[in-house]
Amino acid sequence: MHTEFVMPGAQSGGSEGSESVGSRRRRAGDSRKDGRLAAGIRLRQISAPQTKQGFALQAFRDLILHGDLKPGDWIRVDEWAQRLGVSPTPVRESLRQMEAQGLVRIHTHIGAQVRAYSVTDFSEVYRIRAALEALAVQLALEKMTPQQTKTFASELLELNRTLAELIRDGAHEAARAMNKDFHWRICEAAESETLLMILDSLWITYPFDTLQLVPGRAEEIAEEHADLIEAIGRRDSQRAANAMRHHLDTAATKLLESVRRGQVALFQEGDSMDDGSSPTLPSASSAYPLPVPESDPP
Repeated sequence: MHTEFVMPGAQSGGSEGSESVGSRRRRAGDSRKDGRLAAGIRLRQISAPQTKQGFALQAFRDLILHGDLKPGDWIRVDEWAQRLGVSPTPVRESLRQMEAQGLVRIHTHIGAQVRAYSVTDFSEVYRIRAALEALAVQLALEKMTPQQTKTFASELLELNRTLAELIRDGAHEAARAMNKDFHWRICEAAESETLLMILDSLWITYPFDTLQLVPGRAEEIAEEHADLIEAIGRRDSQRAANAMRHHLDTAATKLLESVRRGQVALFQEGDSMDDGSSPTLPSASSAYPLPVPESDPP
């Protein structure tokens, strides 16, 4: 599958830091929905006025977040500059910024490699996400009137129905996007920019989800969402928080079980599971026509 990005024509009047995290997420969600065009080509329109470096950084973050660039994949500056329609300099600068954020490792004179993850990294991220997204539910309910809660629960119910339909239709990529939109809608309702910034960094640092990776998990996700929505509709903040924790704890447990069974390989070489087995680095992404080595540097 080939992915293209469109650089916005106007470069004045804004910067990459001018948007809130929430508005950037909403725009990214809209572009994903608009981007499923035809014949396996996804065109992601990055429309906010920004620098070329900001454009490249956002493009790479989007690719990593949605699993198009996977752990171990190589990013060659010249090739990606051509693909993004910019000079090598903004690509190089964006990769340096991503290295500082822990998303890639730069190998001098070779390129950048998308970071691989350890079991410890994975477990920590899911535990933190469970705590923070449970807090987001509680904060959201504290700030809502009963009528607002009713409307909010109805919105989530509709999102979850759409998710269930996408899962039944086998539209896995669209289902993944909808699942993220569902979670992010709850996080936004907390109305805490600080919380959104922290969660955004967690989602991009470890972008995988069990809907994508664990066999049979997709059907369970919609059911767990339904329990969460029911608690929200009843304005039971503690039950809703517990439902969110259970949902994410279950996701982590299911994924680790799949790793142990050899169904999923996400973690860096040399890492070991609790039972002493050694997960391996995943093969390179096949989403792009350019060759990407699986292990050795280019």
